[in-house]
Amino acid sequence: MHRADAATVSYTEIGVEGDLATLRHSQGALCQCGAALSELQLAPVGNRA
Repeated sequence: MHRADAATVSYTEIGVEGDLATLRHSQGALCQCGAALSELQLAPVGNRA
């Protein structure tokens, strides 16, 4: 978002497919030059009952 009174400061996206979760994060707006997108994949830890 780009406005005179506000702007995007970060972007976070969480995706789940089956038993795998993926977290993607960027410092700043994705459309800005140099805004890198980091990705972390999380594997299941098992049954915690």
